[in-house]
Amino acid sequence: MGNPRLVDSGKADMAFGMAMVGHWTQKGTVAFDKPIPSLRALVGGWDQYYLVPLGAGKDSGPAMDKFLQKDKPNTRVVLLPRGGVGSVGGLQMLQLMNSGEDALKQRGGSFEFGSFDAIKGRFASRSADLFIQVANPGHPSISEIAQNHAVAFLQPPQAVLEEMSKRYGWSIATMPKGTFPNQEQDVRLPGTTTTLFASTRMTDNMAYTVVKTICEKTDRLQAAHKALAKFDCASGVWKEEVNGLPLHAGAAKYYRERGWLK
Repeated sequence: MGNPRLVDSGKADMAFGMAMVGHWTQKGTVAFDKPIPSLRALVGGWDQYYLVPLGAGKDSGPAMDKFLQKDKPNTRVVLLPRGGVGSVGGLQMLQLMNSGEDALKQRGGSFEFGSFDAIKGRFASRSADLFIQVANPGHPSISEIAQNHAVAFLQPPQAVLEEMSKRYGWSIATMPKGTFPNQEQDVRLPGTTTTLFASTRMTDNMAYTVVKTICEKTDRLQAAHKALAKFDCASGVWKEEVNGLPLHAGAAKYYRERGWLK
């Protein structure tokens, strides 16, 4: 969440971020009180993230609205500290489901913001009902919770997914069954991808060189990190919906040379 400001101020030349955060910077919304027009995308689509709602109790859900309104109307929600993408996204989702902080507290529920270790402890002591976090496949903390405790991967209503996309710039992505331990069904969730971005301070030549290097040495990236196994520059990494940001002119030059960008 802080990287756009670092790049805009010149404290970093380029940074990784998430596509929907880029969308927020262009609109001047959510965590940004005004637009940041200087930011430009280089390469998007590095890996897939999901906003995962994890409910306590194997027999809970899988419908998230049923979980919140009938199974656990006084839900005890645990989130990472305020300001991170996971907690912001979790609060957005809950607000759209009439279970924001005020509404849930009126039903006897609660919110707690803490570390991964604290959250894992809450599941171990059965003092938490719902954890929402943005995660890529195999995320260690979610994997640990799902492996060691009876949980359900909850399914948000389609209307909520559509509103998360329309209002906040999340995509809608299917998290295949087996992505995490004991996940027995596909789940459609708000999603986003990682993007590498810079600002208009970066020269066109530098942006071109960065993108060319990444796209022509992808095999070395994939060998370095298994999360990049499916990364492929030909798959639309230049698209604004994949980046949440307009494309840097130097990056666009390379994509045009390859025939990917018209």
